[in-house]
Amino acid sequence: MKIFLDLLKYLRFWGGTFRCIVCNRPVRRFFPFSSELQRKAKGNGFPYDFRRMETLNVDNCNCPFCLSSDRERLYLIFLEKYFNQTRKTKYYLLDFAPNKAFAKHLKSKSFVEYTSTDISRPDVDLRMDICDMKEIADESFDVIICSHVLEHVSRPDNGIGELFRILRAKGMAIIMVPLFFDVVNTVEDISHTTESERLKFYGQIDHVRLFARHDFLGRLRTAGFAIKEVVPSMLDAESVRKNAIAENSILYVCTRT
Repeated sequence: MKIFLDLLKYLRFWGGTFRCIVCNRPVRRFFPFSSELQRKAKGNGFPYDFRRMETLNVDNCNCPFCLSSDRERLYLIFLEKYFNQTRKTKYYLLDFAPNKAFAKHLKSKSFVEYTSTDISRPDVDLRMDICDMKEIADESFDVIICSHVLEHVSRPDNGIGELFRILRAKGMAIIMVPLFFDVVNTVEDISHTTESERLKFYGQIDHVRLFARHDFLGRLRTAGFAIKEVVPSMLDAESVRKNAIAENSILYVCTRT
């Protein structure tokens, strides 16, 4: 059955004008962003439109072969440029809650010393809490990828402070959370514990806050980060097109001040 389903997937999606940078497969189209997630959020009263979310291509989101998201494809487009410009012999890189194909791609690079981490997953190198990373010494990593993690944790400012602590002086961290253009103030309330409440206020059952953009960037700056906003027009246009990167995408590239 699996062989049949894999063959059907190849017949439906193989080839075309897109090419996933993560798995390097030609793709006719990418999977759309989960309609089930959108339906549940809207059905429970979530007031924001996912088409008004930064760094999300609702129509062409996940690769059908490796399941990488459009934001992960964007990270790799940026990282390829970053590696080519900085040209270090070795980059010590920490990746939170990694996509398996994304991790495999980075591990394949001889100049990347890759470490994965998560608080609960058994398939990572380090199991730890982002809010208290006592396992890691100060200034240990040249590159950190923290993608859609801080909306899950109870003490995001502690997590941001820890990211600043373990980043090297000339290092770079990509720090991202879900951001909707229409959210004016950050929404968080510890009394929101049920699935329906979290869907209503945050859009997902495992989120505990919905950041407003100005608040999120303010927290990063308070921790000591300088922030460079990288938009698709600053990257290779053909790679952006082939990977279906949405025009509303913004990477927050953080360095130590």
